[in-house]
Amino acid sequence: MIGGNGSLSLAHLYREIYTGLQLVCIPKTIDMDVPLTDKTIGFDTAVQQLVSYCDQLLMTARSHHRWFVVQTMGRDCGNLALNAGIAIAADAILIPEIKFDINNLVKHIKQSRRDFGIIMVAEGISIRGHSGKPADMVSRELTKNGIANRTAFPEHIQRAGDTISSDRILATGFAETALNAIESGETFVMTALQNNEYKTVSLDDFFNAGKQEKDPHIIGAMTSNACVEPDNILLHIATDAGIYIGEKKK
Repeated sequence: MIGGNGSLSLAHLYREIYTGLQLVCIPKTIDMDVPLTDKTIGFDTAVQQLVSYCDQLLMTARSHHRWFVVQTMGRDCGNLALNAGIAIAADAILIPEIKFDINNLVKHIKQSRRDFGIIMVAEGISIRGHSGKPADMVSRELTKNGIANRTAFPEHIQRAGDTISSDRILATGFAETALNAIESGETFVMTALQNNEYKTVSLDDFFNAGKQEKDPHIIGAMTSNACVEPDNILLHIATDAGIYIGEKKK
């Protein structure tokens, strides 16, 4: 089985369907929200797609003296926005895992020495008292405070494009790991990359390791979700680089 945390969680829940079969799962999702693996197939390519998209936006941002609020995918996980945001040197990165103050964001942008830039917003964030798409909510607040801006929605561009080499290598490593697991008789396992080592982990361990939440589409089903942890090194890098990421405790 090849899929994201939803597919793997359902495989764990409905394991009786696979009775008598060997089940080996391979994590593939641009959200990188699967517990117990450092990478998922598709993530690096999605980050590159966002970087290329934002590189083009910056040309217009610079020439028209305005800010762009770019909304990424990722569901309730901020990994995609965080990685792409650092790669393009965004001035702010807003993710679901870290609370932010919209007034402090406005203050940060106003104190910038430039009149253009990128504000990266994960689709899973929310602003109290506001409704609609996250990028639109942020944009309205910027406009209210006299900051010229536009919103940008890469949408499914993030899920397309030529697969970059690191994803191809990861997929090959997962494929070999899965074939070895089949040959050795393993079942109900998931391939994983941990500390640059390919291995398998049990679906039980995968499910128990993540934050368990109700599946939004299937009554009675639960999904196991990974997220950006407070000690993620990229959060420290972003803070040291002067990127506003919210009210992160130091």
